[in-house]
Amino acid sequence: MSSSQDSSDWTRVVRKGRKNRRNNTESHSSRHAKPQTEGLRSPEDLEKDYRQHRKRWEEEAYSCPRLRELVTAKASHLTEIDKAVHLGVGTFDPNDGLNLDGKRSTFAQLAAFEIMVEELEKITSGKIETFFQDPAFNASDKKFLENIGHTILDDPKGTQMVDEKTLFFGVHLYRPVYNDALKGELPALFVGTGWEDWGDIFADEHIENVERMHKAYERCDFPQERLDCAFSTTSIYWKPKCEEEGEAKGKGIVIEEVEIENGEEKKESDGEEELLKKLEATTIN
Repeated sequence: MSSSQDSSDWTRVVRKGRKNRRNNTESHSSRHAKPQTEGLRSPEDLEKDYRQHRKRWEEEAYSCPRLRELVTAKASHLTEIDKAVHLGVGTFDPNDGLNLDGKRSTFAQLAAFEIMVEELEKITSGKIETFFQDPAFNASDKKFLENIGHTILDDPKGTQMVDEKTLFFGVHLYRPVYNDALKGELPALFVGTGWEDWGDIFADEHIENVERMHKAYERCDFPQERLDCAFSTTSIYWKPKCEEEGEAKGKGIVIEEVEIENGEEKKESDGEEELLKKLEATTIN
């Protein structure tokens, strides 16, 4: 990718917030993750596991219906989204086969991504193409995702696809990955580590584009279950209905509402000034 950091360094990490709002958790994948080539489970088995995880998440988790509500309420004006890019979700078939928390988090993030796309398609009234990119994907991961309707991209094609008509979904990624994906046009909708959740120890290096979005967009915490780290330190950012309002909001500027008449501002004080002039010109006999 365009970052100087090698693509094999991708991993999903959690950073301590600027406000110390959340606790650190360990990464679900190793720093130098390499695709597994032996002992792979079949794509059909992965799909079966995913369907079970998603069904349970939809039926039992508070965060699922809450996520649907948030997309419906906050993204109703984002009618031009035509693609969704998911970076760094990780493998669905961990090497040890025993990392149940990691597998559950990966499936939960895939389910959340698909649910957001489903809700956005109701808003756009059209098909939203979905793309995945992760150097950790093995052959079964890729075939599994393709079987359920997604397209796999090689690094850095997914990173380069992000534009103003994109849902960019990337949970617990490295700062340079976010920065590279956000260096051009900001996406219509973003899910990932928010600007305030990067600790002061990291200063603002490699997150200037996250900060740019933080200042211009509206945001909320991603809904999550108690004691569940799948979406810890994760925010949802969305483009405001009026881009000018978003920029003003980010800069702390209050917009004064005025009435426009014949191309000129019409203020309430205009009528008062005219009345004073009439009173001054009146002669009392």
